[in-house]
Amino acid sequence: MTTLLKQFIISQFAQVKSASAIARDTNVSVTTALRLFDHVAYISTQLPEVLSIDEFKGNADGEEF
Repeated sequence: MTTLLKQFIISQFAQVKSASAIARDTNVSVTTALRLFDHVAYISTQLPEVLSIDEFKGNADGEEF
């Protein structure tokens, strides 16, 4: 498998496509596509220290919260 093909497969994960669709489009197995996905680097976001909750009191299906 060429480096260009690997890069293309990894870039396809940025689209809204399943791993099986990517594998079918690039003529590789689903396992291979998912193995390449392990090399994707993404930024880990952190949750904020403070969480705000809306004070709206609703009534949904008879359940109040």
